Amino acid sequence: MGCIWFSDIYFSVQVTGARLKLENIGSEIKNIKELVWGLDEKMDSMEAKQNFSCAGVMYLCQFIEQSGGKLPERLEGIKPSAKRFETIGIQGLQLAIETGNFSDFSNADSTDKISRSNSLKSAN
Repeated sequence: MGCIWFSDIYFSVQVTGARLKLENIGSEIKNIKELVWGLDEKMDSMEAKQNFSCAGVMYLCQFIEQSGGKLPERLEGIKPSAKRFETIGIQGLQLAIETGNFSDFSNADSTDKISRSNSLKSAN
């Protein structure tokens, strides 16, 4: 009978230990969840800043073009306009800048820009 009592206590200790481990795991998961939420907020903030920067670059490109200046070769052929900016979206602009692939931006406006640019180069 003494053995059964000891066995019950041992089992009870094991169950209590398992419960404590589960509580610790739950607490750790809660901490990880809070960390992820914090990172999500930081990513949103970074994205907003990046969107603002991209809009600034588009504004500068428009300003350069309107002032008769020459765009950098990397941006040649792209006509920065508010309509285009809304069409491609900021993520599209970001992807194009990161990859250097502006082929998705070709349309009549870009073709006109390239033609004007080429005729200016020929004249010089």
